[in-house]
Amino acid sequence: MARADLPGGVTVDPIPPGVGKEVMITYSGKLTTESGSEPITMMIGYGSKDQMFSQREVPMHREGDHYAASFVVDASDTLNLAFKDSHGHIDDNQQQYWSLVTNSNSMSYA
Repeated sequence: MARADLPGGVTVDPIPPGVGKEVMITYSGKLTTESGSEPITMMIGYGSKDQMFSQREVPMHREGDHYAASFVVDASDTLNLAFKDSHGHIDDNQQQYWSLVTNSNSMSYA
């Protein structure tokens, strides 16, 4: 599996993210350029962008010029990402979110 650099300063490793596996997300988008915007929080949800489920927020930590966080993928569906700063500003890729299809090949249904 490889790493993917997405537009808007988002990196996903590994790609595709696997259900039950940890995925690392880095963010160096527009919210990182504002003074006093720390902390940055990653917002995740699954499914269609209009009816996401299993939504949650994951705190990110600064690593040089970007923020990073990891989490375990919960669902075999579309994973949607957005980012929020301490002022409540949201970078959601112009309401399109950063969306990835998760990989469930390693799951057992027995």
